[in-house]
Amino acid sequence: MASKMRYISVQFKALLSDCLWVENAQKANNMAKYFAEKLAECKSVKITQPVEVNCVFAQLPSTMIPALQAEFPFYVWNLETHEVRLKTSFDTDAKHIDAFVDRVQQLS
Repeated sequence: MASKMRYISVQFKALLSDCLWVENAQKANNMAKYFAEKLAECKSVKITQPVEVNCVFAQLPSTMIPALQAEFPFYVWNLETHEVRLKTSFDTDAKHIDAFVDRVQQLS
């Protein structure tokens, strides 16, 4: 138990007030849908799972992954199939997604 629990707990008061946590979750989920839509326009990318939360699973060409990871943090979900997991959050902006997609298109 943290000795100064009130400092940790105060953030929950803000998060639970006025359904802020719901707004944050909706923003993250909407950005994931936008991300998948933009990536689906790239011929070299295949979206592998339906987007239901703030996660996009996609197959990228293996040669593209290291170059993208040098600029953008993401996780390779399956090394054999080159499937990656791309996450969005409450502070993900469309310009961040557009920058990633632009780089994918440059590397294609």
